[in-house]
Amino acid sequence: MSELRPTWEGSDIVVKLGKTATGELIDVVVDVNESGDVLGIEVIGLLARHPGLTIGHDELGGPAVSTDTDADAVYVRFAHGRSVEQLVRQAVVVFDATDHLQTIRVRMEQ
Repeated sequence: MSELRPTWEGSDIVVKLGKTATGELIDVVVDVNESGDVLGIEVIGLLARHPGLTIGHDELGGPAVSTDTDADAVYVRFAHGRSVEQLVRQAVVVFDATDHLQTIRVRMEQ
């Protein structure tokens, strides 16, 4: 059994996955339209915890990513539309060693 132990940052569990990656379990807000389609994901508090955060942009038509430093939020938009429901869900957010955002994996089932 490994001696790897998680650390705590506020209410988040942070597990070092290796020298090149870190994953955090955090709450996100998922915007959903009237058809049940996901419009986007908002991650609040990420910029304060990772002041050097950089976000890559997929040049092949990936989702639009924006930041709002006043609200300390990162928003990943999949589609335009009117949100009729906002779901709070847990997500694993993965960064590389240079604080470059790699992955957001949202657990939709509760």
